[in-house]
Amino acid sequence: MERSRKVAIVGTLIFGACFVGAMRPMVERVRAFNAEAGLARFHAEVLNARRTQIGVFPEFSLTDVPGQGPRAEFESFLRLEYAGREVMIPVKRPPAFDVPNLGMYEEWVKALAVNRVEPGPQTGAATAVPGTEQLLIVSRRTPDGYDPESWGSVRRDDWVFDFYRLMPDGEVRVSQRRWPRGRRAEARLAEEAGNPLREIEPLKERTIEYFAAMHVIPKLNVPRHKFDDTALSPAVLGWTLPVSMLGLLGFTASLVFVIAPKRRRE
Repeated sequence: MERSRKVAIVGTLIFGACFVGAMRPMVERVRAFNAEAGLARFHAEVLNARRTQIGVFPEFSLTDVPGQGPRAEFESFLRLEYAGREVMIPVKRPPAFDVPNLGMYEEWVKALAVNRVEPGPQTGAATAVPGTEQLLIVSRRTPDGYDPESWGSVRRDDWVFDFYRLMPDGEVRVSQRRWPRGRRAEARLAEEAGNPLREIEPLKERTIEYFAAMHVIPKLNVPRHKFDDTALSPAVLGWTLPVSMLGLLGFTASLVFVIAPKRRRE
């Protein structure tokens, strides 16, 4: 047997052992992460009716109100009436007022009934966690000075999301978030003293606000974003990731030399 082939066989065995040896602890790390991470999972029911009552929550209604002033061309309001309270929600001006449902606000405003869900003990299918239901109205707003349908729709770093959380006791809690930027862009924003976005907290992964905001993102302009806190991240896999990758690459390369046909010597 040629010496080079012997070396290739030994390399195949060594790299194969490295790959197999790293896979077991890698699987254990993934299993432990999934068992202990406690990542929140949500399910939402979109409420398109103008007047809705669900569960223990009081009835609420949403009515169109035309805008006024310099932004009336682009902006109007939804009047939220809830348990005797009235809140004006700034929204993108719809193509028509007083339509029977909220469908025309498809990519701008959503009323959501949100539950946390967990895998069921029997089938593993997602089931709602009792007592976790929340009512949210989320509205996406584009930056001032831009047409929401054109330049405003592509300047997603400037998008602001308004959240109106309807509580069972009739309270309406209002909060704001903005679309998160990259690390360098966030650093530049922090230095822009006159930018009001500095004062707004960015959306955070795995939160109910992030989940709700995804319901008012344009379907043809969904920002590409990957969660960093997954079981396959380098922080979780540690040394098993480079060892398994190098083992697989080395095994493949060595196997090619093992099965390669012998060269004829003249």
